[in-house]
Amino acid sequence: MYLEFGMAQKFIDDLGRNSQRGMRTKAEMGWYPAPAPMGYKNTPDKKKGFKIILEDDNTFPMVRRLFDEVLAGKQASQVYEEVSKTWMLTSKNKRIISRSAFYNILNKPFYYGEYEWPRGSGTWYKSQHKPMITREEFDRVQVFLGKMGKPVAHNHVFDLSGLFRCSRCGSAITATKKVKHYATTGNTGVYTYYHCTRKNKNIKCDARPLTEKDLIGQINSLLLLVKPEDEFIIWAKKWLSVVHKDQSVFHEDVLKSQQRELESIENRLNKLLDMRLNDLLSDDIYKTKKKELELEKRTIQEKLEDTNYSLDNGRLKVENALDFAYACQNKFETGLREIKQEILTRIGENLSINPDKLLDIKLKREFGVLADQPNWERRYKDWLEPQEYTDIMLKNKDLRPANPSWLPR
Repeated sequence: MYLEFGMAQKFIDDLGRNSQRGMRTKAEMGWYPAPAPMGYKNTPDKKKGFKIILEDDNTFPMVRRLFDEVLAGKQASQVYEEVSKTWMLTSKNKRIISRSAFYNILNKPFYYGEYEWPRGSGTWYKSQHKPMITREEFDRVQVFLGKMGKPVAHNHVFDLSGLFRCSRCGSAITATKKVKHYATTGNTGVYTYYHCTRKNKNIKCDARPLTEKDLIGQINSLLLLVKPEDEFIIWAKKWLSVVHKDQSVFHEDVLKSQQRELESIENRLNKLLDMRLNDLLSDDIYKTKKKELELEKRTIQEKLEDTNYSLDNGRLKVENALDFAYACQNKFETGLREIKQEILTRIGENLSINPDKLLDIKLKREFGVLADQPNWERRYKDWLEPQEYTDIMLKNKDLRPANPSWLPR
């Protein structure tokens, strides 16, 4: 009996190690070695160990819409009410998803294409399944939630709640509505205050509340600072069209050069294979040379993709940033809650309010340059005008800027 029990235990131990090794191998191949989360499905027609993850046509659009609703600025608790009562989103056992399962979806990195295996190990893998959202969208959802895995509690819907942090203690900034009665006139006033939640027990926060009117006034002043002049936008877009034309010619030459290099590597790989088939090379030398050429081939292919992407994306990105900066202040004044929140999260990061009731936003680089426009002339006073720009202006007289400080940037 002792021998039988020992053999059984040995079999169980070996089986466990083999299973873990198999799941680790599958994880390294880029496939999540566990049941697919909601919105996806495991392929049932393949053998165990060889199943992959595909989109579930029934639930994928609904889970994607779930993320879209939160990204649009809706409170997560409000979205859950719609999911459970209106959409009737069910799990695999045909039950309406629980609140905890709902927040687990919003906090799961799997949906942007990464996963940790084994759980809690700190080892992350990039998955081969089709991501539902981008990493940037996932990060924005976490900002709206306030904390990983914990929704922000709300009793009322406020336009700017869930966005800011207190720079003194790091706690979230929440909003409270106060009703004040004036005995002398008999009138009643309703005021909204934004204040620190003071959840950090290690720091005694002395930040004072800020009225909604003051906060919106500071935001409007910041957005007006970011807004470029009409003349600057017209001039900048002319420059972009001219520079893009010159860059297109350059990029085409680069693409042709990279394609020729790729063809050369393909020819060398074919010759290497012929030499091996004719026993002119040993296995070790063949494998070493082949590995070097394949690495070089992958590098060239990545460069080709980057060149193709940067050719069209660069100009479009700058034009979109200019148009957004020009319109954001007006959109903020007239837009709904989701529009206001999108504007603030797009132009800045580390949104906070300091104890002196002052807004503290770190502008992203492109908007920071635009906001610094009053200092352009001083900062770039001694810059030399590059020969390339001088040559372009000789051919295009209308590109001479109204303000000389525009040119270097």
